[in-house]
Amino acid sequence: MDITRRPAQLAALLAAIACSCRQPEPEGYPDTVVKTIAVRQFPVVAIASPDGEHVYVANHRSDTLTVIRTSDDNIVAEIATADGPGGMALTPDGDYLYVANRMAATVQVIRTSDNTVVSSIPAEPGPMNLALTPDGQFLYVTMEDTTDVFVLRTSDSTFIASIRTGRNPVAIAAAPDGGHILVTNWKDNTVSSVHTSDNTVAATAPVGGMPWWLAVTDGSDHVWVVNRRSSSVMRIRADDFSVDDTVAVGRNPLALALLRGDRYLYVSNADDGNVSVIDTDSSSVVALLPAGGGASNIVPLPSGDKVYVTNLDDNSVTVYGR
Repeated sequence: MDITRRPAQLAALLAAIACSCRQPEPEGYPDTVVKTIAVRQFPVVAIASPDGEHVYVANHRSDTLTVIRTSDDNIVAEIATADGPGGMALTPDGDYLYVANRMAATVQVIRTSDNTVVSSIPAEPGPMNLALTPDGQFLYVTMEDTTDVFVLRTSDSTFIASIRTGRNPVAIAAAPDGGHILVTNWKDNTVSSVHTSDNTVAATAPVGGMPWWLAVTDGSDHVWVVNRRSSSVMRIRADDFSVDDTVAVGRNPLALALLRGDRYLYVSNADDGNVSVIDTDSSSVVALLPAGGGASNIVPLPSGDKVYVTNLDDNSVTVYGR
């Protein structure tokens, strides 16, 4: 090509090269309320199925689970549980749902194909939250008013170990790489990391006041924790378990969730009735989304196209879309 005689072609070529080298713009995030769904009393925890087709909501004071079909956000089923359902965990294939019933001191197993309770496992003094290892072989359980996390072998529904992490462990999550379980100890204001290989505590990090919920990045390299009394979220490095970032949020933040490849962090502010959206690249709050009273648990769909927030005071679920 004679570049001295064809400037238009040269300009087009340079533009094409620039376009091919340009980094893609980050996808946006669900920021519009597309529906509010009435559920039963005190919807404390929710979880999405691995295929994203359903969201399960635990109604703590109604002893039920509400099943929402995400294609149209209609309620398609209600499942009776034991007393005080709360934390939940789904098997990797989505075929079975574990439910912690704190008041009944049991963990129930529900077959999701027909929403039938197939077993009930005693869990004294009362299970709070649950986390399954990525292979589905072990269920880690936090118990009310204890200092330990308990380990259930799912093949025979037997508790095989207990791990002392700190006073009043509450939230629990499995790292995607399967190597660690992360636990908030709210009375100690700490977060513990537990080796799944031998069920020993690998590290404990001091955080803010009353750490409540946590989320692990897709690469298992960071843990985000929400501090209720400090009105903040903190990021912990997995390699040395040190806090390397803190972001102020609203009043009484209860839960948080990552989406869009960990680019955005949603935080529910219960006393403000809204949700803070944090851009994790800049550690800045980029939006405040309206929610219901007592905004609590946050569940993004695996696609990241929708986010569901339970509202404790309003007995509802707020759905955000694009």
